[in-house]
Amino acid sequence: MKEKLKIIYLARHNNPFSNDDEGGIAGSLRELGHEVQCIDEQHIQLLDRPRVTGDFILFHHCKSFSFLQRNPIPKVFWCFDRIYWDSPKLATRNAQRVEWVNKATEISQLGFCTDGDWVQQDKTGKLVWLMQGFNQYLPRVKNLNTNSNKILFIGGGRDYGRDEFVSEMRQRYGDRFVHIPKGAYKERLVSLIEDSAIVVAPPSPVTDRYWSNRLYVIMGIGGFLLHPRTQGITDDFDQDYGDITFYDSTSDLHEWIEYYTTKAVYEREEFRVKGQAQVLAHHTYKDRCQTLITTIRERLGI
Repeated sequence: MKEKLKIIYLARHNNPFSNDDEGGIAGSLRELGHEVQCIDEQHIQLLDRPRVTGDFILFHHCKSFSFLQRNPIPKVFWCFDRIYWDSPKLATRNAQRVEWVNKATEISQLGFCTDGDWVQQDKTGKLVWLMQGFNQYLPRVKNLNTNSNKILFIGGGRDYGRDEFVSEMRQRYGDRFVHIPKGAYKERLVSLIEDSAIVVAPPSPVTDRYWSNRLYVIMGIGGFLLHPRTQGITDDFDQDYGDITFYDSTSDLHEWIEYYTTKAVYEREEFRVKGQAQVLAHHTYKDRCQTLITTIRERLGI
């Protein structure tokens, strides 16, 4: 097999309104010794140029399949989305995502999905469950306000039932609860985390085989996160850590918030540091890309 692969990476590169997952992936693939040619989705027509050659094309959520279909280079996709969530409000979105992933699977030799439930029902044999990871090039927490009692939630998703979660948190904690519905990234995200005691993850959409990438981002940056417990996450993390920072119900979440903001401030810091260390050791994009490349080599014989 070839030691060094040439990868055509088709994605939304240099997106300022993100934590630059694409930059983390491209950088990780290069750190692993591979050549990466980045093509922005807005310039997908470049795939038609004869000088664009590689061992495979990696793409995420590209909607222009025509250029991909007629390119003879093997295709591999990595889909970050939850494909299907059982909610009447999401009927249109569900249909669109199912249609997209089915088409992407059809034109690709291999597909990676963060939605492990979708992979579990796959009949093509092409799909592999692979979670996102922490972009190790992001800034980290440096000046944590240890006197803060704020509880931070970053994210929208009203169609996933999060409105009830936000309402309950705001009613219970008042101004202590800080909700950023439109997202926060990089330096602003670090600043928000530094000014908070706890970051919370909502109870949905979460299953034993799907959860948001906020788990790795928040903990990797250096935040103390309370997240719903799932079997997949339990398998991912040291048991001593998970027993302390994952919650099983809303009432459980409130008990942990009370505990960690009144009685166990020092423990909170201990587990914040321990969680960050676990993410940096096992859950970065470099770790994920190593798994991706190993699987591609095994499945495609490259």
